[in-house]
Amino acid sequence: MEQLGQLQRHYRAFKKRNCEVLVVFREEQDGVAGLKRARATAKAEFPLLLDLDAQHTGRYSRGEFAAYIIDRRGIVRSKLSGTKTVRPAAEEILSKIDELGLR
Repeated sequence: MEQLGQLQRHYRAFKKRNCEVLVVFREEQDGVAGLKRARATAKAEFPLLLDLDAQHTGRYSRGEFAAYIIDRRGIVRSKLSGTKTVRPAAEEILSKIDELGLR
């Protein structure tokens, strides 16, 4: 939940870079109700999705908690690895977006 709050606090910085934040939950056992609680708690303005069986996200990662930077053509430009307790920080993601020249 900490990462959602952090992403929300930096959301304007993402938008200034003409980027969108999208968070996919694979561990939210309460389903849509859990997503609604998470959105409310973090006051998240960005989309939250659910993929419990990793049907759509499984090809990207299994058992890790990474952030992916995907360009407008749908190409994964960078993967920032994380763990369940230490996920990629918003500042790190923004820095990588700048490094890649994605705006």
